[in-house]
This record gives sequence, structure tokens and C-alpha cells, in this order.
Amino acid sequence: GGSTPTMAFLPSPSPLHLPARPLVAAGPGRCAPPVLAMQARGPEGGGGREDHLVSTPPTKGPSAGIRGALPGRRSLILSSLAAAAGLLIGPPPLPSLAADTRPLGGTLIPVVPSSSPGTPFRLAEGLTEGKEATQVIQSLAKADAIFLGEHHNKKDDHALQAKFIRQIHTASQGKRGVEVGLEMVQLKFQPVLDAYVSGVIKDDEAAAKALFEGVEWDTRWQWPFEPYLPVFKACRELGVPLVALNVEDETLKKVSAGGLSKLTQEEKQTFIVDPQGFKGFPSRPGYSKYVNAVVMDSYAFHAQMGLLGDKPNPAHFLAARMLWDEGMSSIAYQRMKETGKTMVVLEGADHVKFRMGSVARLEKMDPSLVVKSILLNPTPSDTGGKVTEENVQSVELALQYDGTAAAPSGEYAIADYILFGNGGRV
Repeated sequence: GGSTPTMAFLPSPSPLHLPARPLVAAGPGRCAPPVLAMQARGPEGGGGREDHLVSTPPTKGPSAGIRGALPGRRSLILSSLAAAAGLLIGPPPLPSLAADTRPLGGTLIPVVPSSSPGTPFRLAEGLTEGKEATQVIQSLAKADAIFLGEHHNKKDDHALQAKFIRQIHTASQGKRGVEVGLEMVQLKFQPVLDAYVSGVIKDDEAAAKALFEGVEWDTRWQWPFEPYLPVFKACRELGVPLVALNVEDETLKKVSAGGLSKLTQEEKQTFIVDPQGFKGFPSRPGYSKYVNAVVMDSYAFHAQMGLLGDKPNPAHFLAARMLWDEGMSSIAYQRMKETGKTMVVLEGADHVKFRMGSVARLEKMDPSLVVKSILLNPTPSDTGGKVTEENVQSVELALQYDGTAAAPSGEYAIADYILFGNGGRV
């Protein structure tokens, strides 16, 4: 029916505590009231076309700067990890990401199994530079796909992505090579990306303007363009192909209004290359828990805001979200088979975390694929963490789910790695 599902937080067996620093301004038009910061959980980082519905109208043009987003999301700065996790991120001053000389531009922390009862996962030692960090990059460069879960409105996330792409490109030279898949660009605009990277327009500023206009950024994505420029410029400079991964608006709108039955045969063949796997995916252990905690949380938020019309339909909302994830993975999979390159996928955090979105859907298409996931600058609102009265924040490392007659209980790690920027140090 059309009723709003119960909103649920993820379980809290293994919190990573983050004592908060004071709130700071986050750019023009953005503020961060403490209450709103923690109540606006729903759509953060999950997907552009959902999220932009609640942000302020976009400022036109590729150099328009960073426009405002829903107050409170992603505005609490992470300052430290608790001693219980064995890691401490100290406060600035440190160089900004733009001037950061560390190979990764931040601290890469593996999420590994824990031997402690009731705590499925823990954080390993963070890597910033040196031999260990280099070895991890070289290992990641051997993967078939690497998902980077971003916050669309966070400049720091995009700076981390640009630096990561440069490192993976260097590690891949003379080997399989790398390409970058974009949730931000819909499939039919692939020629625009090809023209940008190949240098059809020589002047960088003119090329960026053509890219912005050619992919219809201001109407089809609408998140600020300027913070993504370090990613685009890095790929253009290095000759790293950019790949359009997203399903067209026209297709998703049909499904949002009428369900998957509205898809044409051509759309099914393009966006659902593994129909049997797509049909069976909802029976994956823990999927219902993920849907309730992540996808339907987003649905409830948008329905309450009146953004889904007079008669919001949770089934159609979920169908569109499933197609969104499946479509991006299908396009990435076909491209990977064609080129053989490592695919670095830039997507919203909700599509990456707990391996329940695009990550698992790609893996099911070919279980032999080596697929890694990295969550960028996670916060309590990303993960179902908590904020105490003392303003101590916790980030959950696990999604735990109950067993059934067909499958035992279990848990999924939030990602293979967490990558913290914001000038933090371990």
C-alpha cells in the first residue's frame, strides 16, 4: 500500500565513536543546526536525483560555486576516533586536501573481522603514506572494480576521489589500466564524456563548460558541478576514460510512476543484463533489513516532505531504486568485459555501503570478479550511528540481520575500507 514504512536505524553492536568538533560553516548558504544535522538522515549521499529534490535551486553554470543543500547534512566535522578503536584522528591545523602531500589525501582504514563477541568488525591500522599505503594501492589496482561511496555535496570527498584516481592510475600503468564510472552522468551522454577526455576542445575551461552543458548537468544531476572538477580534470590530464553509468531520467520516472512493468524490452536488455539475478536479489540474506534501514528510510523522508506526489507508492519507489542500482552495475559490467580495465565507480554512499546496492549486484553478475568498496568520510547519519547528549558521534561498522528458516543470521561490513580526509591524521 501507500503507507509510510517504519523508519529503522541499523543495529549498534560495534560503534566507532567520533567526539565531535564544533560546527563550522560549510560554504555559501549552508548552515548546520545540531538538531537538523542528525534528523535529516534520509537521503544523504544516497543518490543525486533523490537528494536534489530537497536542496536549494541550482545556480546555473559550471563555475557557479557550491550551492546549498538540506541544512545539517554532512556538516559535522569528524575530529577523532575513540581509544577503543585504537585510532585517533587529531584536529587541524593540517594542509587542506588541495595541498595535501599524502599519497591518498587522507587516511585509508581497512575494516576487518573482529574476534570480540558482539562486535563483528573492527578497524585495522590506518594507512596514510609509506610502504604499506603503496602496497594497498598496488593491490587495489589489481581489482576488477573499486566503488567509492561519496557525499555528492562534499568537496572533500571529491578531492579524495581525484587523488585516489591518480594513485590507481599510476599503479595501473603498463598493466590493465583504469577507467572511472560516474553515477552523475546518464548512459546516453557517453559521447560527451569521450569528447571531454580526448581533448576535442583544447581549452580546459571551455571543455568543462561543454561537459556541463553536454550531459545536462543542471537538470539531470543538479548537485554542484564545481566540486567534481578535480575528478574530471585528473581524468582528462591522465587520459583516463570517464564512463556514464546512470539510468536515464525518462526510464526511472516511468518506473517510479508505474513499476518495472513499464520498462521496454530495449530498456530491460540495457539496464538488466542479469534478469535471473535481478529477480532473485531481494531474497539475498539481510536485504530486507537494508531496504528498511536505508531505502525505505529515504522513501519515508521524501513522502513526508511531499516530494513523491499525493499518492506515494513505496513499492514503485523501491522498484526505481532497484533498477537504479542494477542499471549502473549492468553498464559497468558490460564496459569491464569490453575493456578489461579496473573500473573505479563514483556513487553515492547509499549505493555502496553494506555491499547491498551496486556492489553486490555487480558481484552477482560474475562471482569471480574482485570488487572492493571504500566509504568516504562516513558519519552517523550515513550508517545509523548515534549522537549522545555529550555530542559524541558513533559510526556503525556492521549491518546485522536475523536468520530465517532458509539462512542463518549474519552481518555485512559497512565497506572494505574507510577513507577519511578533512585534514585528519592517524
